[in-house]
Amino acid sequence: MLSVENSGAVYYNFDGEKQDVFQTLAESGVNYIRLRVWNDPYDADGNGYGGGNNDLPTAIELGKRATKYKMKVCIDFHYSDFWADPKRQHAPKAWAGMSVNEKADALYAYTIDSLTHQCGRFLMRAKPTLLIFLKSPKTPTQEIYRFISFPKILIWNFQ
Repeated sequence: MLSVENSGAVYYNFDGEKQDVFQTLAESGVNYIRLRVWNDPYDADGNGYGGGNNDLPTAIELGKRATKYKMKVCIDFHYSDFWADPKRQHAPKAWAGMSVNEKADALYAYTIDSLTHQCGRFLMRAKPTLLIFLKSPKTPTQEIYRFISFPKILIWNFQ
């Protein structure tokens, strides 16, 4: 959404007046939004990869706008820098060269940091209306690596 707005898009309500897109969505009956989060969806020059440019700060900003209009928010962590789906799940570039154990530790640290430090205030304020979806599509080469308890989620092995 921000990348579209940053490209010059403007949203209007049904009366033709400029309006925050989240207000328009809420007034149209939308009550839940899903915000995908990629670890670092930008190249070395700061350009987005184009498959979704939401990092955590962007998701927090959009989440605040949505909750302002009483919408609920699902934060969907992809644990990748680019689109992740059942046929492709690439570990973030920052994790390149790490062993499986190091990647598991990096995933754990990223998750805990994201949920406690980076978006802690937003989570506390939006808690009753917030769903967090921790996602790593299961492929034949992946197996359950270990559990963490914030909340109880499965961490999949990135290969």
